[in-house]
Amino acid sequence: MTSADPPGPLELGRGVVVGPGQRVPGPWSGALRVRVGPDDLAAPATAVDVLQRSWSERAPVVVELAADPDELRQRQVCDDPPYAVPVGMTFAREQLQFLVWANSYDARGAHGTPVWWHGRRAVRLLGRLGTHGGGPADILLPDGTPSYVDGGPASPPMLAGGQAVIHRWDVEAGSLRCAGHGAPEASLAPDQLAAVGHVRGPARVIAPAGSGKTRVLTERLRHLVADRGVHPSTVTAVAFNTNAADELRSRCAGFASSAGPHVRTINSLAYAVCAGIGATPAGPLRVAGEPEVRDIVDAVFGV
Repeated sequence: MTSADPPGPLELGRGVVVGPGQRVPGPWSGALRVRVGPDDLAAPATAVDVLQRSWSERAPVVVELAADPDELRQRQVCDDPPYAVPVGMTFAREQLQFLVWANSYDARGAHGTPVWWHGRRAVRLLGRLGTHGGGPADILLPDGTPSYVDGGPASPPMLAGGQAVIHRWDVEAGSLRCAGHGAPEASLAPDQLAAVGHVRGPARVIAPAGSGKTRVLTERLRHLVADRGVHPSTVTAVAFNTNAADELRSRCAGFASSAGPHVRTINSLAYAVCAGIGATPAGPLRVAGEPEVRDIVDAVFGV
């Protein structure tokens, strides 16, 4: 890529990371420039807000990375007991690390030539792929189809020229399937179809018992996997209890596989998240029994 080349299709909204004081490559000369310095690692809220909005809206941005990259990607840890963690608490520095690199070229090299690491990673992870051979796309699929590897929100847009797009999360899951844009075709009421076909971002569905919430959730999972080409291993549905989870799994049997979609209860998902962290300072992770839980609740509320 040269300074005269476009940074991928404009619809993908790719940005670029440069070093302190470095000249911005031509395609991003008019883009918003955000500096991420050492102070932002301690209090990253402002930088996170700007970059989150740019990433969500697919607005190209220039990130001047003046902070230590190794320090930026250090894992954050919260040692507070779960009941003491405030609502809405986030690991802002980890979020900042994600937003800096999620949809950005790396132009920090000696020659300032932007590198699209997601494309290179796709070639490395899926060895059947080759480079684009001088064309504008990131990779060539095994059948010769040029394709872009997207780093934006998990709903790649339909490109004006009809070029193929694969989201990087699907590539990392081992999938070569391009993103789809098919509409849900289930026999549902208009408001239910709106919930099933919601494009991206949070959506709250409020409905009474017996109104078809499980059917809507089942069709949502089917829509993501079958119509949009999302790799099933990247999809997780959360049910309130074991009975609800078993019911949802049975309804997904027609399109589910060993790869997913995953159906978990709230408790099993929470345990998996905690187990992924590893041993705690107090020792290996374990599940508290009901008597111990009652003791903890009594101690917290002074009962």
